[in-house]
Amino acid sequence: MKREDFDVSVAVGLGISIPLYMIATLPDACGTRDPLTLGDAAVMALAFGSYMTAPALLRLPPGRRGARLGWWRTPVSGSLLLTVVHGFWRVLSAEWGVEQSAMLWLLLCLWTLPFAAAAHYSGVMLRGLKRRREGSHDDISILRR
Repeated sequence: MKREDFDVSVAVGLGISIPLYMIATLPDACGTRDPLTLGDAAVMALAFGSYMTAPALLRLPPGRRGARLGWWRTPVSGSLLLTVVHGFWRVLSAEWGVEQSAMLWLLLCLWTLPFAAAAHYSGVMLRGLKRRREGSHDDISILRR
């Protein structure tokens, strides 16, 4: 796994796991926080793991280059993987169908894409600044000429 894919995966995984933790430990009516249960921890680990394994599942063969906007593959495929796991979990439920699964996938994509973009483009800016500081006088503009 490339460094960039790892950074995007961690950012997206934490972008899902931290809100799940906050939801799982919401305070009750008296104001005390609920303890984290084993099931809640397993769901958070499953969510984080689905985004960490997504780049490995989509790895290109050696010698092939990815698309210029390849950073979006991790949140989209991780959300798909998480939706498929959720669909298998809810397979016995009659009220959960394809429409709800598609809506869940779309919502997960919309939630995780900003985290992936922030991780990717902050890495691009830092690498450009590092090249510039090291003396490379390459044009670090994001616009093609």
